[in-house]
Amino acid sequence: MIKRLFQRKKSSLISTQYKLFLKESLGITPRDEKWYLQAITHRSKKKSEENKGDNERLEFLGDALISLVVADYLFSKFPDKDEGYLTQLRAKIVSRNYLNKLAKKLQLDEFIIYQKTKNTYKSLLGNCLEALFGAIMIDQGYEKAKQIFTDKAPAAIGPYSQAIQWGDVVFVSGQIPLIPSSGELNNETFYDQTSQVIDNLEAICREIGGGLDNILKLTIFLTDLEKFDEVNQIMSKRFSEPFPARATIEISKLPKGVDIEMDAILSIEV
Repeated sequence: MIKRLFQRKKSSLISTQYKLFLKESLGITPRDEKWYLQAITHRSKKKSEENKGDNERLEFLGDALISLVVADYLFSKFPDKDEGYLTQLRAKIVSRNYLNKLAKKLQLDEFIIYQKTKNTYKSLLGNCLEALFGAIMIDQGYEKAKQIFTDKAPAAIGPYSQAIQWGDVVFVSGQIPLIPSSGELNNETFYDQTSQVIDNLEAICREIGGGLDNILKLTIFLTDLEKFDEVNQIMSKRFSEPFPARATIEISKLPKGVDIEMDAILSIEV
């Protein structure tokens, strides 16, 4: 009891107002305040003993997280829209201009630590918002989320990941019939295309210690629904019961002019 009376209470790294903002606006109670301090510290501000880093690395992380969350939302929200429409809409939502406006609306600008210069403020708000999301990811659940990559499946051909693991759930990006070793298409026949797509999915499943049997939900995109029966025949040889839940969507065009693409959601033990 006496010892506790004379112990110094650990000083907070962030202000009471900032804590209130995190709680009321974002529903966050910080576990490690250093990440939230770093998230609002621009590189223009001199380092201190309490705050030795700026928010650029957190910004990188938050940018990837926001893109993933928005893509997942749009995919579910607009099941009838094609890849081009979804890509354009996502680009608009995650644009620097939009993120700047959102950060301003949240009044995040009241907490940013920076040294005023001629060009400092241009992207300050949006960058800080991305960094804050990166901080939240690390502080509240970084151990649950990670990027998955294997050279046994095709590398991403755009700003996305092969797969993202969140706890025991893994979201696998759409796979087309690219040969991982060469980057060339395996598209001589529709059978070749479908088999290559499943091979690519399986390689990613293997990378995280699973297999095709771990797939819970499969979404198949076809340029011709007349190929539906052929897909079923191939799947019956590659997958075992209980088969994954599935949706098959006819679409006018797919990347690189292929006839089939598949994405998946799977569950693994962690």
